[in-house]
Amino acid sequence: MGLGDVVIPGVAVAFLRRFGEAVQGPYFRNALAAYALGLLAALAANTYLQNGQPALLYVVPSILLSAWFTAASDGEVPRLLSYREDREAAEDVPGLEAGRLLVAGSVEDDGMFGASVVLLLRHDHAAGSLGVVLNRRLSEADRALLVDRVRGLDERWLTAGQVQAVRSARELLRGDVRLGGPVGIRDFPFQTCVVVHGRRSLRRARMALRAPTEDGDLWWSYLSEWDPSFDSKDAVLFLGLSGWQGGQLAGEVSQAMWGLAAASPSAVGQPERLLERLKGSGAVRYFRAQAV
Repeated sequence: MGLGDVVIPGVAVAFLRRFGEAVQGPYFRNALAAYALGLLAALAANTYLQNGQPALLYVVPSILLSAWFTAASDGEVPRLLSYREDREAAEDVPGLEAGRLLVAGSVEDDGMFGASVVLLLRHDHAAGSLGVVLNRRLSEADRALLVDRVRGLDERWLTAGQVQAVRSARELLRGDVRLGGPVGIRDFPFQTCVVVHGRRSLRRARMALRAPTEDGDLWWSYLSEWDPSFDSKDAVLFLGLSGWQGGQLAGEVSQAMWGLAAASPSAVGQPERLLERLKGSGAVRYFRAQAV
């Protein structure tokens, strides 16, 4: 095993670790597993063929395949291919703030973020951003699978916080459920999920968007903070979140990967053809960084 068998895969694993941290995905863990499998495959091949083939021939394809399949399963292939690590150099974008809509620059439904509209719940240029995709309703087949999953959980083995999350999930799954993003989507209901609602009185409720009248204001809470005794008729459960590291979202907006638009309760409550409605209204503003 030569130096190149360690250095080149190490560079790939390090890149996937940084990308995984940026999108909060399991890329680093999967890359390490793929690296180990590649080494085992190289050892088996060299033992069987009785010649000294470089481990690089097995390790690198294994790591690349793990990255590709991880990205494909989360709809993040475009982000993986376009990822750059100079995002900290990007300045914040005027108007990029919580309560705004991110409107995808691409109209092609090529993954989780293709043709999507995101409600930005939190934005801090240095610390990072958090939002939920509005226009991806959960299919009835997937809803049935989730209902079966939470129904089969034995509350005796759960913490108090987990019990509340499970009970809230059981109630909210009866109503409006959407795919909010790739972060935490695998381990529902124990990973972070968000509920957008109109209950200002709910403890720890955070402002999602301010409407022209106070009665129309929308708030958001984590699933573990929702009260399962509340009427969930007007609440929207978002399975998974959309997250960006510090400076990353500003970089994507400045490259016109996202446009900005004002949010409204109707955008949250009526997600059908939302992208077309926003682009047709001319209310979306796209930015393009100036070449230096």
